[in-house]
Amino acid sequence: MTNTIGMQYSFFNNFSGQIAYESWTLSLYNVVFTVLPPFVIGVFDQFVSARILDRYPQLYTLGQENAFFTKTAFWLWVVNALYHSLVCPRQPHESTRSNISAL
Repeated sequence: MTNTIGMQYSFFNNFSGQIAYESWTLSLYNVVFTVLPPFVIGVFDQFVSARILDRYPQLYTLGQENAFFTKTAFWLWVVNALYHSLVCPRQPHESTRSNISAL
């Protein structure tokens, strides 16, 4: 999402080279949103307990058959990310552009 926002921001500022994010925010984004979620999901997300999986190994086939994450779900997430990359940069700009004296 940060790449699409940066691309749209370059159109907004007429390709002046001005950056939308400081370098530390991109590093923080990489750590918080790309490392922590898979780690947390791997540690805490259990569909069933290990004892039940040992007893019924056929339950592993749900993951092998992509029962929970289909191509449709993937493309819905992509469309959602593109939508938010269009809305998120525009909302602060549009909200500060309105006439405050009319309130």
